[in-house]
Amino acid sequence: MNNVIPFLPASSQAATAAPGLFSDYMLLELLTMHEELLARLRCERDEGEDRSDFLAVIIEQHEKSSTLIHALLAHHAAEIV
Repeated sequence: MNNVIPFLPASSQAATAAPGLFSDYMLLELLTMHEELLARLRCERDEGEDRSDFLAVIIEQHEKSSTLIHALLAHHAAEIV
């Protein structure tokens, strides 16, 4: 969980099709990183380790961030159309 480097190539590849402004691209890349991190955190939590309560709090924070980014992107897309 301490190694952030593996997240960077995957998030860059997933966000290459970002439409519109550079800010949209940055938000999509940030969203991709949050979602990848959520997947990894959920796997660790499900392994039943003794830090599952701590991971649940971190997961909740990342879910809130992802939801906010989704809403921001949807709002921005609605303004363009």
